[in-house]
This record gives sequence, structure tokens and C-alpha cells, in this order.
Amino acid sequence: MKLETLIKQSQSLIRGGIKITGFSLLVGIGAYIFEVFWLAKLACVVAGYEVLSTLPDYWIFRQIIFSAHLSMLEKTIFNAVHEKLQPREAELWDKQIAAINRITIASGGVKANFFVMRNGKSYFPSELCFAKRRRFKIAEFDIETNTGAATLHGRVWCVKGHVSSIEYGRDDSFREFERMAQGQWHVVRCQIVNYPA
Repeated sequence: MKLETLIKQSQSLIRGGIKITGFSLLVGIGAYIFEVFWLAKLACVVAGYEVLSTLPDYWIFRQIIFSAHLSMLEKTIFNAVHEKLQPREAELWDKQIAAINRITIASGGVKANFFVMRNGKSYFPSELCFAKRRRFKIAEFDIETNTGAATLHGRVWCVKGHVSSIEYGRDDSFREFERMAQGQWHVVRCQIVNYPA
């Protein structure tokens, strides 16, 4: 009787071991298949991004909306403001412009916002800020195409002592102006409204 019981227990343990081994094997195969599919999905995402980045509209969207590079028009405006400031203010102005690492464009192309981002948050170094910390309009400008076909009006704003945004006139889209100007424009007027010192 004892021998029969021992045989049954041994058979039961062997079957249990096979079940455990089979389960472990299934888990291992499942994990392998999941990893293969995950890598394939990742490869598709990367390939999709590569394809999208070759499309002109996507490239323009990415450059205008998320780029930290100033456009030629923005450089023209900031240089015009620089020329009207006092030497110490102009020096800080240039450092603020150089520190910008994120630019966003409001829908319709009527406003550009400028940021210094650090660790995912807006952070403008205090040593680059003007003494005047409230929100103020630093300058107004008019830029005209060299052909005289269009004029772009706008204002440059500061917040918390640093450059914050360029706002174009209500009916003025800088994109339309750039299209008409074909890179050929000149500053008609740039006036400092509030000195930042």
C-alpha cells in the first residue's frame, strides 16, 4: 500500500513539474512575442517619423512651431529694437535673444511667444532681466516689403523683465507678409515705447 501511494505521489509530482515547466515555457514564448511586436511597433513609429519629416508641410510646422531658431523676420525686428536701446539695455537685450530656446506661434500667425526652457519649465535667467519687471510694451514697429506691396505692423512685449512676445496687427499675419516679401523687406519705423531700465 505504501509503495502504491509513493508511486502515485511521484506521478503527481512529475505531472506538476511538467505543468510548471510548460507554463514557464509559455510565459517565455509570450514575452518573446511581446518584445518582437513592441520592437516592430517602435520601428514603425520611427519610420513614420522619418517619412513625415521629409514632407514639406510637416517640416515647416515643426520649424515654425517648435523651433528655437529665430526667423529672418524676427531677427529684423529684434535688431531694430536693439538699435534704439541704450548700450547697457542693448547688451541685455542681445543676451535675452540669444538665450531663447523655444518659440511658439499663435494660430493665424498673429503672435510669436519666446521662452527659455529648463527641465521642461519656463525659466528666464534673472541676470539677463531688465530692472522693470511688470508687463510692458517695449517697442512698436512697421516693416515694409521692398516693393511697397505690404506693410507689417506690430508690437514687442516684455514680461518679468525679459522679451516675451511679438504681436502683429489684428489683420496682419507675418506668414502672409513673408510670402509677399520673398525675404525682401526693410524697417520703416521702430519706436521704443517704454525703456526697460
